[in-house]
Amino acid sequence: MRTRSLSVAGACAAALLLTACTHETAGSATPRGVDAPRAVPTPTPGPDPSTVRLPGPPTENGRAALLAPQGDDEVVALLREPTDEAGYLGALVSLGLITPEGPGSGPDEPGVLDESVVPAVGDPVLVATGPDGETTVLVGDVGGAIGALVLTDSVVTVPFRSPALVGAQEVDAVLSPDGEVVYLLVRTAADLAVLLAVGTLDGQVRAEVELTRPGGTRVVPRALAALPDGGVVTTADVVVPGGEDDSTAVLARWDAGLAPIGEQVELAPDEDAYSTTFEVAVLADGTAVALVATGRVAGQVLRLVTATADVVTTVEELPEAIDPGGYAVDAAGATAYLAVRERGAPYATLVVADLGAGTTDTVDLCREGAVDDVAVAADGGVWVSGVCDDDAVVWAVR
Repeated sequence: MRTRSLSVAGACAAALLLTACTHETAGSATPRGVDAPRAVPTPTPGPDPSTVRLPGPPTENGRAALLAPQGDDEVVALLREPTDEAGYLGALVSLGLITPEGPGSGPDEPGVLDESVVPAVGDPVLVATGPDGETTVLVGDVGGAIGALVLTDSVVTVPFRSPALVGAQEVDAVLSPDGEVVYLLVRTAADLAVLLAVGTLDGQVRAEVELTRPGGTRVVPRALAALPDGGVVTTADVVVPGGEDDSTAVLARWDAGLAPIGEQVELAPDEDAYSTTFEVAVLADGTAVALVATGRVAGQVLRLVTATADVVTTVEELPEAIDPGGYAVDAAGATAYLAVRERGAPYATLVVADLGAGTTDTVDLCREGAVDDVAVAADGGVWVSGVCDDDAVVWAVR
């Protein structure tokens, strides 16, 4: 295993570790009952994922940890530990190498970095690794305001300086491919949808824009993803005039300076009444891959769609998949990974979609569980965080 000056793996060995630093291998995923009905496609037989129990409890709504690949073969986690104030407190954990065959054997994995080395982040929204593989960026509440902790050979606290972030809710964030900019999509205290580009190291706002759309009464921000050549795509729900808060899911593209690229695209153009977005990712060629829901709760159907400048294509519909968690695509853009639960059953499942062929497979994660985040490494490693049998865990799928 590589050593790093303050990689979350290397720093764990150097820091004063909490007692939870030693890892436990909980074994492979809890198997599904032989006769249990399938609500999503039946999985192709293969090796069970390996499971590593995380230190600390999950949240009441099934959240466990945000994940990010580090280098080609390792993963880090930012725990979402519940607090008395009904929020989350993020402690950084080095998980090192975890494969479906089990965790690696390095002496410094997994471990919680003591708060004297890496302060905890309140209500974390992002853990990401820079292009050098050595820099880790955490985004959340740092010192009472939205900002970042940047980990290299030291820890730098970077508050983000924008009035739009004061009292902001439903924050989403992504790191630019060069690591120099954090993009944030927020719902402000004034109930506006605002997109910001903030310097990773100085916290200065480089650009800021409000998301609007003619004909909508308000815009609800949902998700964003970085474009490979700079800039981002955003998804939002436009609440249209009419009864019961009918909304339309839309996608927009923005350059590095947050100038719009082309026109906004409706992600469910055939749905007249209600559509909403959950997650979005971007392939190497700039194609956006979004998770959209149509219909209301009882009859809600999840769709995986691809969107170019003006064409939206449905890759797959998952009428029996609910409570979508994390979502990611591989570096080559051939496969999308979506963590879900199944309607009518507490099964935690990973849906694996071949975007080129338009086919899906599934991986069973846990029979009594919930899902949180998904991370995909450049070499194809896939990890999912969630809850299994009341424990916060990470599954290594590939």
